[in-house]
Amino acid sequence: MASESATDDKRRSGGTAVAKHGALSGRDWRGVGVKSDPVPAPPRSDSKELKYYAVEMRSRRLASGDYDLLRKLADFRFELRAFLHFSESAAQEAGLQPQQHQLLLQVAGAPETVLATVAYVAKRLALKHNSAVELVDRSEREGLLRRTSDAGDKRRAILRLTRKGKQIIAKLSDEHARELNEMAPRLIAALNKVRLHSFTEVRAGSS
Repeated sequence: MASESATDDKRRSGGTAVAKHGALSGRDWRGVGVKSDPVPAPPRSDSKELKYYAVEMRSRRLASGDYDLLRKLADFRFELRAFLHFSESAAQEAGLQPQQHQLLLQVAGAPETVLATVAYVAKRLALKHNSAVELVDRSEREGLLRRTSDAGDKRRAILRLTRKGKQIIAKLSDEHARELNEMAPRLIAALNKVRLHSFTEVRAGSS
């Protein structure tokens, strides 16, 4: 009788979620405490129910417009990641690490008015200077590029592709162009949905 009285007290005080149901499945938490308390009390243990509770609370704070944007961003990231996965796989099949492919591409694609130095490729690849130096050193050892002294500044080295590097980057560039030709419509469509959402939000905010 004492235990039944204690349970009744918990029910009246709003502690129904954990005391009454114990270990609940993730799906059960949707209905817990809806009538008496719209925000169920969180589980006290590090469990699946606690993780579900956190997701549920975050989702309640998202408006329908936020969901719409999240779906569009998720679609765009999916299409973008598909292309990046292709690029990484193609580089590895050509015997390069993905960053080496990007290094060769930046050196080969540098404008004629720009010197392809270590500092230049570090900026283009968003790498720290030391990391860029290591990447250049490895690629030079593998015969993909070479350093030449800058006539205007002997302390600075200019990067140029070797014949081997040019052949590899030409092959990879052709493969990427063909892949982008197929993927571009999906990428553009996903991106345009995000841009349209942002444009609509800006117009709504200014009106």
